[in-house]
Amino acid sequence: MNSKTKQKRIAFVDFHRGLALLVMIEVHVFNAMLIPETKSQGWFAVVNFFNGLVAPSFLFVSGFAFVLAAQKKVEEFRAFGFTFWRQIGRIILILMAGYSLHLPFHSLSRTLNEATSEQLNSFFAVDILQTIAVGLFILLFIIILLNDEKQQSFLVLAGALFFILFAPKVWGFDFDRFLPVYLSDYLNTRNGSLFPLFPWLSFMFFGFLFGRFYLHKKTIGKEFHFDKSILILSLVFILAGHLLVWKEFPLYFKLPVPNYFFFILRLGYVLLILYASKIITERFDFNKSFLLDVSRESLLVYWLHLVILFGQFWGGKSIVQIVENSLSLIEVSFATISLILFMIVVAIYWGKIKAAKPVFVRNFLLAAIAIFSIYFFLR
Repeated sequence: MNSKTKQKRIAFVDFHRGLALLVMIEVHVFNAMLIPETKSQGWFAVVNFFNGLVAPSFLFVSGFAFVLAAQKKVEEFRAFGFTFWRQIGRIILILMAGYSLHLPFHSLSRTLNEATSEQLNSFFAVDILQTIAVGLFILLFIIILLNDEKQQSFLVLAGALFFILFAPKVWGFDFDRFLPVYLSDYLNTRNGSLFPLFPWLSFMFFGFLFGRFYLHKKTIGKEFHFDKSILILSLVFILAGHLLVWKEFPLYFKLPVPNYFFFILRLGYVLLILYASKIITERFDFNKSFLLDVSRESLLVYWLHLVILFGQFWGGKSIVQIVENSLSLIEVSFATISLILFMIVVAIYWGKIKAAKPVFVRNFLLAAIAIFSIYFFLR
């Protein structure tokens, strides 16, 4: 196997994640800026459904990519040395980035004394970055504590099923009676969390399992079995999901939210996108594609585009608050394309700087975090 082929085979994961990130930008811009009259049209419901595949894709690929990245680092993780603590640092950075997007004020004093209950609920609400951070933490300690890969996979599968099957019960329970809001928000949507652990963490765990399956088939030289399996599973899940959520289907029966069959349906489409990404990157040379640059700088792209949209830098208001769902389809499309192009440029050049000056970038990030922390706590 030459290096080019190896790079192509790994590129499909980055391709999938990069695509999900760019569509995520479209989701946020369209939802926040498009006029309500356009959203009420029939075609938008179809667009909205496929937009709903972005978060499952992002979570799934995060679990899949973790397996690829961690496969040669397990012993280093178990030594609890530099590699382990660097991984912990990355997870903490993801968690901090998630919460930073919801800060009511860039001041601890103002947050404690001036924030309304609505602002505090927004701050503690769990978004996709917090769920990814928790998922990475769990997966990291599973592969550290269990030596046998089959035992690891069995435990991850049990966890995935647990977060799916108990999601309806958890969503209907008021955990605020027993837990502080910053913990209860990880369990359901009662206080405004968009992506609580139930059932969203299951997508990440299934990503881990399919990543492990891919590595196994690749190792024994039967990678085509992986391709065939995910294609068949995706089509079965999509067909079953659509039929079982269709009210006119004879086997339909109503389930509480979150509906198990909607999960199966979304997982099916995620697997189909993964399959398509793999086929595309194997047939065409995407090793220098901007999608891979976006994927490799996924945290920066995710965080920065939300700061641009929702950061209150314009007289105490954000761009979204100024626009307030007033753009036509043409205008919002232009805004989306402009923001996507900007994020692509940022990802490309930030990646080049990281490759040329890794020590400078690491020190810069540490200094930026330290300065913001001091500013936040002392202001």
